[in-house]
Amino acid sequence: MTVRVGSLRFHDWQTFELHPNRWTDAFIFEISSDLLIPPVDMGLAIRRMGAPLKKLWSRTCLWVRVDAPGTWYLHAVRQALQGVANLPVAVTPKTQDQPLLADFSLHPHIENNPSPPPPQVSNMASIPLSDSERRCLRVLVRLRNAALIEIASQAGMSLPTARKAIGGLAEKGSVSRQLATETWEIRRRKGLSVALRDLGFPPGITIPPEKRYNQGDRHLRTARLWPAWLRGGLGENAEIWAGWSEPRLSTRKAHPDAIAWGQFQGQETLFWLEVDSGQSSREALIKKLLRRMNIAVIYARGFGLRVVIAVLGPPRTLKVVQQGLGKVPHDAAVVVAPWTKFGELPMPVWGNLSGGSPTPKQLRLL
Repeated sequence: MTVRVGSLRFHDWQTFELHPNRWTDAFIFEISSDLLIPPVDMGLAIRRMGAPLKKLWSRTCLWVRVDAPGTWYLHAVRQALQGVANLPVAVTPKTQDQPLLADFSLHPHIENNPSPPPPQVSNMASIPLSDSERRCLRVLVRLRNAALIEIASQAGMSLPTARKAIGGLAEKGSVSRQLATETWEIRRRKGLSVALRDLGFPPGITIPPEKRYNQGDRHLRTARLWPAWLRGGLGENAEIWAGWSEPRLSTRKAHPDAIAWGQFQGQETLFWLEVDSGQSSREALIKKLLRRMNIAVIYARGFGLRVVIAVLGPPRTLKVVQQGLGKVPHDAAVVVAPWTKFGELPMPVWGNLSGGSPTPKQLRLL
């Protein structure tokens, strides 16, 4: 059942016993990695629902149920929801019937008797869109303005399917074509607002946009094409569940140009992208890329995952990496490839650099 409290809507509400004859109740908000929103962005949007919920229903908690493969997406959402307006928050897999006491960020309020339920509404906000139209619109919630091939990449669909979906959105007035840049822009009322309501967020709560580069910049295009680049480059050797350009992560130090998440050789893996034009000096370039690669390794280890770090750029950037990178740790792989050859990527090898012959013992990752 869908319930309402003020302007907030939740997928369900449940009262349950945490201890014998000791009851607590929770508003349930369900999310999925298939919604195509990065986990931290999703967590930040849900955070903003915490204060009004606490004000309107003080003796309650929030239960976020996550439908996602693997573990990274769920744990990243949990990190983003720590310390929400003194509101106890539990983040669990969708398959879990009831949160445990240990799942809550704070000890939930407990009553001697079950609480009365909140008002019910017919269902969560829904809009008459096809699945492909919905996916393209959700991609544009973050990108705001993007070329068709960029939308297709992050929506995980073919170019003809994306073209048909964008055409349908244009007929509905949800997107408009920018002829000067040959891109598609999400319209505020019939596009952005509609998509946010469809995701379950009330007015006043939004998904933060991607960090922006100049339109037409190769750096931007390469980052946005990263999910499709991986699918083409690794083929059946990897399963890519989702990918985003310029995602926010749970640490301010981590700023990949793009990140994808999926499975490689049967293991949950992060695919971390660094794009560099190679315009810095050799020493500055080595220092910068090594620092970013170390951050990628540390970040992935924090979630118990392996990481494939890719560096895409012109020949000079690739040569610097090949000559300046030393030993690669066993739980990471580094690959380098020209940014002009879309979909071409060397096969990652754990503990090694692929795409060139490195000169060892100069610099090394952690």
